[in-house]
Amino acid sequence: MRFIDTNIFLRFLQAPTDEITVAWNADCTALFRRLELGEDTVTTAEFVVTEAFWVLTSRRHTGLSRSDAASRLKTIVQYRGLRMASKRRVVRSLDLVISDPKLSLVDALIASTVLEEDWTLLSYDTDFDRVSGLDRQQPEPAS
Repeated sequence: MRFIDTNIFLRFLQAPTDEITVAWNADCTALFRRLELGEDTVTTAEFVVTEAFWVLTSRRHTGLSRSDAASRLKTIVQYRGLRMASKRRVVRSLDLVISDPKLSLVDALIASTVLEEDWTLLSYDTDFDRVSGLDRQQPEPAS
């Protein structure tokens, strides 16, 4: 199995800026087309998607809106040829980011994990209270 790094996502999603990145974009576009059609198979991980999201939303780099970046990544994550151990969790997390513009992708991944496992989340972060169905508690006070 081949594992794709963040820069492969970025070379596909970012506009090329010079001769070399034009070639890389073409190569990555061909790869992702094959993945979409299920003609090729690769794997990646949550942290790669998280890093790609960060770069895509960074004003210094691409400057996409959080919703736009999440939508683009969600489309790719759902490609038939892209394998991820936590694919369903990543898709759910990207949906949470699309629906709640204040929720970070890392918090969305935490929320998705807690919901998927039917756990209770211990956190002081009240942002989680906006996630439907999530049970957040604070640690019990020291005696």
